[in-house]
Amino acid sequence: MYELPEVNFLETDPQFYIDEQVKEYEVITNRKLAIADPVYLLFKAVAYSRTKHAIRTNDALRQQLLFYSRDGVLDHKGSQWDTPRIGGDKAKVTMRFFLEEGRIGIAFIKKGSIVTPNGDLLFKTTYDAVASDDQTSIDVVAECEKIGVIGNDFEPGKINELLNPIQYVRSCTNVTTSAGGTEIELDEAYRQRIQAAPEKMSTAGSEEGYKFYTYAASPLITDVDPYMPEPGYVNVRFLLAGGEIPGEEMLEKVREALSDKKVRPLTDNLSVSAPEIVEYNINGKYYISKNTPDVDAVKNKIEKAKSDFIYWQSEKMGRDINPSKLIEMCVKAGAKRLDLTSPVFTIIERGQVAKVSLNELEFGGIEDD
Repeated sequence: MYELPEVNFLETDPQFYIDEQVKEYEVITNRKLAIADPVYLLFKAVAYSRTKHAIRTNDALRQQLLFYSRDGVLDHKGSQWDTPRIGGDKAKVTMRFFLEEGRIGIAFIKKGSIVTPNGDLLFKTTYDAVASDDQTSIDVVAECEKIGVIGNDFEPGKINELLNPIQYVRSCTNVTTSAGGTEIELDEAYRQRIQAAPEKMSTAGSEEGYKFYTYAASPLITDVDPYMPEPGYVNVRFLLAGGEIPGEEMLEKVREALSDKKVRPLTDNLSVSAPEIVEYNINGKYYISKNTPDVDAVKNKIEKAKSDFIYWQSEKMGRDINPSKLIEMCVKAGAKRLDLTSPVFTIIERGQVAKVSLNELEFGGIEDD
């Protein structure tokens, strides 16, 4: 959101109310109050009560502003723009069912057929599927029975147990990584979507409009870059939380959201794709001053700084690979200096994202100041 000044409607410092009461009392009585005076102590007790009331009232008033709204109040703010809170989605995955060869007749995968990675978490196919007698396999989308991220990140081959036998099916396995499961949208992400909601008064033809509808597809989406490579063509690329590259299920979810007839202009040829990955290496050594009291603690801080840099570098598309940022973060963590072979400064174009490939920043030793 935009940088806005902090707003308070009421004073929430108890000393303000103490001073206010003491001043009025001394004017009326023409008597100076000492700190130990029983009247002064009474005013302190009253100020405590007034402060509690002021804090509650101030919070209620501030929640009328989008920046401070939360929980149910924020939901009401969203309803004013027909922008409900999203999330609570179930993970999806593409399952491949391998069929008996030489069979006579079709193979029928019924909607609701159950597969599992571990016997506890269940995925169910989302539609009926039919394979002709010359097919050796058939792909079907399955959905996790539970809402949330619990169904995400099962890599290909991990979901391979069929719980209800199906005629002509000899085995099954997932061929994509399960994805798309989301928890209920958090206030901060929801607040940003509400702020962008006026953009949906048009179709997704504008850049901000495409961003709004892409963000609305899933609370996991944290960065969106729509652009026009040539007139009439729109390419939308996006990243997930933590710089994660979206898989096919998430890409399809966004395609469906942007292809809605009330969203996509008829003249736009739409393409939705994952960002192009630009790999980089971290290679070099760091040195610590001999005056450092706890070298091991500093080493741990530098390792964390390196991890934070990797995360920072990958969380936004178009963010240039910047070794100066890595040096800054490591020096702030306690390094005396860095001797880097890589990375080197590299311009990252829009629709691209930097991802670390080799990660070898080693301790070079202790040095004099």
